[in-house]
Amino acid sequence: MAEKFALLAIRKGEVRGMCGIVEDAALKECVSEWALDPTVDCMIRVPIEIARKSFDATEQQVREWLKEMADAPA
Repeated sequence: MAEKFALLAIRKGEVRGMCGIVEDAALKECVSEWALDPTVDCMIRVPIEIARKSFDATEQQVREWLKEMADAPA
């Protein structure tokens, strides 16, 4: 089974949208839609565990969680 991840839309340093990704077509659709949205500053691909706790989080919190996951022993 493929690793589950989500795409987060960031606006002014806060998570403003989330798209759970299950296949490449969903990823392309999400990216295409958000790329045309002038309110989206950036998009971050994250593991589903982080996506679940990221609603109302700041971009900085999400990036810290990603760093913690990367630094954690396997």
